[in-house]
Amino acid sequence: MPRFRVVAGESPVTIITKSTTHETHARADRLSGTLVCEFDARGLPRLDAPWSAELRLPVAAIRSGNPLQDRVMRGQVEAARFPTIRVMVTDAVARRRSGRFGATAAITFHGKTRQVAGEVSVSRNGEQLVVEGKQRFDMRDFDVEPPRLLMLRVDPIVAVHVRITARKQQR
Repeated sequence: MPRFRVVAGESPVTIITKSTTHETHARADRLSGTLVCEFDARGLPRLDAPWSAELRLPVAAIRSGNPLQDRVMRGQVEAARFPTIRVMVTDAVARRRSGRFGATAAITFHGKTRQVAGEVSVSRNGEQLVVEGKQRFDMRDFDVEPPRLLMLRVDPIVAVHVRITARKQQR
């Protein structure tokens, strides 16, 4: 099966958190890893062939643009102890001719691994693969308590959007 390598600078991960006073958009552009996906002669994902992925994101690469918020976030998630978020797609099946996949992934964050199910879109343009998806997570599922400071409370539900660009590896 063809293997595709993630292009870090072209694969943004956006994390949106809400608090009692505002919404924060953090971004990371150091996603790395590989995807394995098979396509038919028309360039569409094969319906009878599963795909897989192994992805890594350094926690230190997540930045909101506010150094104080970033420092608090790294402290809450114990980034020194757990420096990498890992995603292993354990099951993925193409939806009928839609370019969408139902996927199940084992996500390891803050030393905890959880199974998460979702949907992603997959498109191919020659040697380039683009995978895009959104998912909501409850940080407490990974034993991370939302920060609190006086009247400021952070919602434990975060939204994550990923747009992965990957290029076919040459043999």
